[in-house]
Amino acid sequence: MTAKKNAQIVLNYHPAVDDTPSEDVLGYEECPYPTLTKEGEVIVKTVYLSVDPTLRFAMNANLVPYYLKPWKPKQVVYGIAGVGVIVESKDERFSKGDVVMSKVLNWPWKAFFTEQGDNTRKIDPRVTNGKLSVLLGLLGISGMTSYFCVREKGNIIKGAGQTFVVSGAAGSCGIVAGQIARLDGVGKVVGICGSQEKCRYLTDELKFDAAIDYKTDNVKEEIRRLCPNGVDIYFDNVGGEISRIVIEQVS
Repeated sequence: MTAKKNAQIVLNYHPAVDDTPSEDVLGYEECPYPTLTKEGEVIVKTVYLSVDPTLRFAMNANLVPYYLKPWKPKQVVYGIAGVGVIVESKDERFSKGDVVMSKVLNWPWKAFFTEQGDNTRKIDPRVTNGKLSVLLGLLGISGMTSYFCVREKGNIIKGAGQTFVVSGAAGSCGIVAGQIARLDGVGKVVGICGSQEKCRYLTDELKFDAAIDYKTDNVKEEIRRLCPNGVDIYFDNVGGEISRIVIEQVS
């Protein structure tokens, strides 16, 4: 019988803290196929991985936040979330073919891996009409972040003509935040992003009222032009100079 194959992504080395990681920071290698050794375990086949900006911190042990598992050289790396399918089970709660996600913020970047059933959550694929990647975006951590930030902290007053500005507007949080703000009744939604293509996507597809390309536009001048009465609500995804400029224009 031909041995089953498996593969994983490993950290080759820690990049310098202030450097942009190069492609060789991560490596691809074959690894043993997992086995079930005790009751309550399942083998999961990875279908989708969530690649999140915060994983940059996991590359360096002195930067990693409490909720991430630090990446160690020559070992498999872990992401925040993923979507998989059960291929083998010794847990009566799970059957082959079940779609699952993890209950904890640790998903190994492996094609196949063993997990505890207690750490695994079964998902009904009908929730997303079979589009499982939605579980990592709109219905995942980024979507929930946007939903609760806008709904719980945005202080949107429907019909008051408020101006809502979002940085990182073409990212997974930004695109959801801007659309929720529009649905909740703000007067204007302005997105800040990093290319003309993204600007067109925001205005043409997502129906933002305006978009600013921070790489080619003068952000301060554009914010003043598009928000003549100031910025009422700012959804910040980036910090730094862009956020300083926007915050200076908050009404």
